Amino acid sequence: MYIECGVAMNVNRVMQAARNGIAEAQYVLGFLYENGLCGMANRAEAENWYRRASEQGMSAAQFELASPYWQKPGNDERRQEAIGWLRKAAERGFSLAQMDLGTVLLSGIGIPADPEEAVRWITQAAETGHAPAAVSLGYMFLEGRGAARDLETAFRRFKRAAELGDPEAMNAMGRCYEFGEGVTKDESRAFDCYVNAAKNGSVSARRSLGRVYYFGALGQAADSEKADRYYNEHQEILKARLTEIQAERAKYGQPQDEVDLMGDDGINHGNSTR
Repeated sequence: MYIECGVAMNVNRVMQAARNGIAEAQYVLGFLYENGLCGMANRAEAENWYRRASEQGMSAAQFELASPYWQKPGNDERRQEAIGWLRKAAERGFSLAQMDLGTVLLSGIGIPADPEEAVRWITQAAETGHAPAAVSLGYMFLEGRGAARDLETAFRRFKRAAELGDPEAMNAMGRCYEFGEGVTKDESRAFDCYVNAAKNGSVSARRSLGRVYYFGALGQAADSEKADRYYNEHQEILKARLTEIQAERAKYGQPQDEVDLMGDDGINHGNSTR
């Protein structure tokens, strides 16, 4: 959401509407307080307004109320409450919440793991056009996590996510073409996928290209200079992402030593893709 003070909205009117019990206004006011727009930074007030909107059944507010806490280590009441709000938002069809709830159920973060239910929620998110969910689902089928291993289905999920503009999905397609996973092996297409994914911002594609040039794979001549450049870009982006996630976690009092930026599945585990 983008709000330009004094142009896109009248903050005083939003405050009045929020106090009058309008859920949409309560959500917007929470957003203003959380993000410090118009000089209103106050996380406690943000949660107050998100909670009011959540209690009226607004899924976006339920998701925002849950997001800072469901990943927090420990089995405390706040975490359990967050997962409860996440489930409510998911049940109302909010794709970001469906994706995160699937992640919770797959990993058993704070609740017993349930891979079958995890697949169901992530599938629902993917079918609404949520590209990161389609990527996640692709890796689940590729690796047999939460679902029977099915390489052709994995490739179809990656392809759909790539069509939605997800560069990590394009990198995953490159892997499928390179190793013939779910599709006929095609080294030329694999290389093109890696290059296009990197151009469009994929972190993993830089690692893939580093490997390609290091070993002289996919019909490319070995080139240590290019390999080093791609590997270094990969590391620099991860470092920047780590700094960003640690700053976000510090804002909510979360530990800094349990950040998992990018697992082998190519999914960003540090925060939700919004």
